[in-house]
Amino acid sequence: MSTENIYYTPGKEYSIWPTYILEECAGFMVYPITVLMIVILLYYPLIFAFSWFYTTSLIYYVWKKIGNLPEDTNSKQWDVPRKIYSLITDLYGKILHSYEISGLENLSKGPAILVYYHGAFPIDYHCFVARLYRLTGKHCYSVIDNIFSLLPGLKQFISVHHCDCSTRERCINILKQGHLLGIAPGGLREQNYGNNLYKIIWRKRKGFAHIAIDAKVVSHLSSFLFSC
Repeated sequence: MSTENIYYTPGKEYSIWPTYILEECAGFMVYPITVLMIVILLYYPLIFAFSWFYTTSLIYYVWKKIGNLPEDTNSKQWDVPRKIYSLITDLYGKILHSYEISGLENLSKGPAILVYYHGAFPIDYHCFVARLYRLTGKHCYSVIDNIFSLLPGLKQFISVHHCDCSTRERCINILKQGHLLGIAPGGLREQNYGNNLYKIIWRKRKGFAHIAIDAKVVSHLSSFLFSC
């Protein structure tokens, strides 16, 4: 048998090269897939939450188009989708997390700042806002990181649930109008570096205190530590 017959068979080169390329690609993809799996394991609550937020935002957008809802999300016409969302979120918290609220009747009737612990994902605060609205019809405006307002597709969700308090002036106006305002001073630092001991990681973040002083609601400043 000749050397040519051992290492080369006419017509087989088309099946050899794709196999070689696939083997090389498979070896290369092991590392990105491993990193991706680690990220998913570490941040699966956020992945689930954002999937839920995007789905809800899409439903709101379709609802607005079909139902001719106004751009102003403060309109009473937005109460029905908000109540449905609050009911679903409340049931989710109660069934999966046994979420309960104690002392809701002691919450300030006027303006107040609710300072809470951020944690890996503040599902407890999210459930609190939903139940508060479902039981009392009262909105709790929320301060979130500016990066969320830059994400495409979330604008409708952020607007409907009043999470667009991104400036100090906006927060002060919300309080002067008599609303509640939720702030997590620890933010992403508490999310990434916090633990089950609920260690507060605020560093030098004192903006919420300045907002309370400027809005003259110091006597109504309330601290809440939510935990599921």
